[in-house]
Amino acid sequence: ALIQKLSTACDTAYDTVERLKDALNRIPSDEEAAADHCHSVIVPLMTELRRQADTLEQNTAKAYWPYPTYSDLLFY
Repeated sequence: ALIQKLSTACDTAYDTVERLKDALNRIPSDEEAAADHCHSVIVPLMTELRRQADTLEQNTAKAYWPYPTYSDLLFY
Protein backbone atom coordinates (compact mmCIF):
# COMPACT_ATOMS: atom_id res chain seq x y z
CA ALA A 1 0.00 0.00 0.00
CA LEU A 2 2.86 2.38 0.85
CA ILE A 3 4.63 1.74 -2.45
CA GLN A 4 1.40 2.41 -4.34
CA LYS A 5 0.84 5.63 -2.38
CA LEU A 6 4.38 6.87 -3.05
CA SER A 7 4.26 5.84 -6.69
CA THR A 8 0.96 7.63 -7.27
CA ALA A 9 2.17 10.78 -5.49
CA CYS A 10 5.42 10.76 -7.47
CA ASP A 11 3.62 10.30 -10.80
CA THR A 12 1.11 13.02 -9.95
CA ALA A 13 3.87 15.40 -8.85
CA TYR A 14 5.75 14.81 -12.11
CA ASP A 15 2.62 15.40 -14.20
CA THR A 16 1.83 18.53 -12.20
CA VAL A 17 5.34 19.90 -12.75
CA GLU A 18 4.95 19.36 -16.50
CA ARG A 19 1.58 21.13 -16.49
CA LEU A 20 3.05 23.93 -14.37
CA LYS A 21 5.95 24.43 -16.79
CA ASP A 22 3.48 24.64 -19.67
CA ALA A 23 1.27 27.08 -17.77
CA LEU A 24 4.26 29.28 -16.92
CA ASN A 25 5.15 29.44 -20.61
CA ARG A 26 1.61 30.59 -21.42
CA ILE A 27 1.44 33.60 -19.08
CA PRO A 28 -0.14 36.42 -21.10
CA SER A 29 1.76 39.67 -21.61
CA ASP A 30 -1.21 41.79 -20.49
CA GLU A 31 -0.83 42.42 -16.75
CA GLU A 32 -4.46 41.86 -15.81
CA ALA A 33 -4.70 38.69 -17.90
CA ALA A 34 -1.38 37.50 -16.42
CA ALA A 35 -2.67 38.05 -12.89
CA ASP A 36 -5.88 36.17 -13.71
CA HIS A 37 -3.87 33.32 -15.28
CA CYS A 38 -1.63 33.08 -12.23
CA HIS A 39 -4.64 33.10 -9.91
CA SER A 40 -6.73 30.58 -11.84
CA VAL A 41 -4.03 28.29 -13.27
CA ILE A 42 -0.60 28.69 -11.66
CA VAL A 43 -1.62 28.84 -7.98
CA PRO A 44 -3.87 25.73 -8.16
CA LEU A 45 -1.06 23.79 -9.86
CA MET A 46 1.40 24.93 -7.20
CA THR A 47 -1.07 23.89 -4.50
CA GLU A 48 -1.45 20.44 -6.07
CA LEU A 49 2.33 20.06 -6.34
CA ARG A 50 2.70 21.01 -2.69
CA ARG A 51 0.05 18.45 -1.71
CA GLN A 52 1.93 15.70 -3.52
CA ALA A 53 5.28 16.79 -2.06
CA ASP A 54 3.76 16.73 1.43
CA THR A 55 2.49 13.19 0.83
CA LEU A 56 5.91 12.06 -0.36
CA GLU A 57 7.73 13.79 2.49
CA GLN A 58 5.42 12.42 5.17
CA ASN A 59 5.72 8.84 3.88
CA THR A 60 9.45 8.70 3.16
CA ALA A 61 12.01 8.07 5.89
CA LYS A 62 14.17 11.15 6.48
CA ALA A 63 17.31 9.18 5.59
CA TYR A 64 15.92 8.68 2.07
CA TRP A 65 14.47 12.18 1.59
CA PRO A 66 17.02 14.04 -0.58
CA TYR A 67 15.64 17.54 0.08
CA PRO A 68 15.35 19.68 3.19
CA THR A 69 11.97 19.16 4.83
CA TYR A 70 9.65 22.07 5.58
CA SER A 71 10.68 21.81 9.24
CA ASP A 72 14.36 21.86 8.24
CA LEU A 73 13.78 25.09 6.32
CA LEU A 74 11.77 26.67 9.12
CA PHE A 75 14.00 25.74 12.04
CA TYR A 76 17.48 25.67 10.49
